[in-house]
Amino acid sequence: MAIVINGSGTVTGLAVGGLPDGTVDAGTLATNSVDSAELIDGAIDDSHMAAMAASKLTGALPAISGANLTGITADDNTPAFMALPHVDGDYIANTTWEKVLWTTEVYDTDGKFASSTFTPTVAGKYHFTCQIMWQQIDDNSNNHIALYKNGSEYHRVMFYSVNPDGGGGGPISSASLDVTAISDTDDYFEIYVYQSSGARYVRGTSHSTGSYFSAFKLAGA
Repeated sequence: MAIVINGSGTVTGLAVGGLPDGTVDAGTLATNSVDSAELIDGAIDDSHMAAMAASKLTGALPAISGANLTGITADDNTPAFMALPHVDGDYIANTTWEKVLWTTEVYDTDGKFASSTFTPTVAGKYHFTCQIMWQQIDDNSNNHIALYKNGSEYHRVMFYSVNPDGGGGGPISSASLDVTAISDTDDYFEIYVYQSSGARYVRGTSHSTGSYFSAFKLAGA
């Protein structure tokens, strides 16, 4: 069918798809002649969008799925844990390095603490704290606390007990450790103690009044 341009400005004789590609360009279209009603779903994809000015981002934004976010974790301070010894405590032999048994978990975010051992499995820097409260430490005796990494001493603090009363039975004594350690994916950590007052036990109860062992991963480390 021939294409006819009528005197009224209408065009007849065109079938759908009758114009060759490129016949109608931006200069041919009248201003505001194409709106959203003329666009089919999916007609404009990422490849057809230029950079959007910040001034265009107004109003409420749609919900964003967490699956589409990268570089953000729910909690960068995990794995983390805190554990206590049992309430009656554990006896530590005189002048002998012994591993402290932690039988009660206050929390363990990723299940990385077991058998009195912390195995983070996530590489990074970890902050460790530990308090040992002894049943009794005699005057002029030593008590040590050490963080062990993979079965060997990593960091130690030593305390020397001086009983102000000068008696043979010294006061309750505590030793505290505060250290940051670097862990690989297969490193593990434990607490060992030493004391020279004869057989003494590590006091239990709670982290506020007794002994405890805890650690957490430093954010971004």
